[in-house]
Amino acid sequence: MREWNAISSFAHNLGVKKEIIEKTEQAFNEFLKRYYKTREFVWENHKSKWNESLSIQNFHFWDVNFYCFFLLILSGYRHVALRELRFYLEAGARSYYIDSNHQEMSYNRKVLILKEVR
Repeated sequence: MREWNAISSFAHNLGVKKEIIEKTEQAFNEFLKRYYKTREFVWENHKSKWNESLSIQNFHFWDVNFYCFFLLILSGYRHVALRELRFYLEAGARSYYIDSNHQEMSYNRKVLILKEVR
């Protein structure tokens, strides 16, 4: 909630209308609810693999970055936010590929493979 207050006051200072901020807040909160439900589902069904999976580790930190993406977009740095989002999607795809093809390997070994697969 504190993060959203910072984002909404920032948007207000940029001159964004209050109605747009409120509508965006509702959509953003709904998006976060779905993300947290998905993360909870992944945790419940795959907690034994949590520490050994690159893709689950990658997915875990998305909630922190959502706020950063919103701030970048509201600041007019949409291209930067899209570039960072692309980076996370590519990293997630590589992580999933390594997890699915090298399930028996340790997390540290998978990280070494991830560094080689660019």
